[in-house]
Amino acid sequence: MDVELYAYTCGSLTIPRAFLLEDTKGKITVPIPSYLIVHPNGRVLFDSGLNLRTQTDPEGYIGAQSLTYTAFHFHPGEEIAARLAALSM
Repeated sequence: MDVELYAYTCGSLTIPRAFLLEDTKGKITVPIPSYLIVHPNGRVLFDSGLNLRTQTDPEGYIGAQSLTYTAFHFHPGEEIAARLAALSM
């Protein structure tokens, strides 16, 4: 039985380090992963990445206040649908 695992980076997010690491300063850019598991009994998608609105309207998605400490780095072609289309899935 063959099982395949595909790992994708579907954009990234810059946030304050303190969101992830207590008592730290500065910012950190973290990848937004998505995983596809292909099993003989079917496929499983684990996490679909960032919301598409963050590509075109991040303020409308999370609000102006949130954008003072968050930056999205998510471009067309990085969304999970494009990643899967590239595999013809």
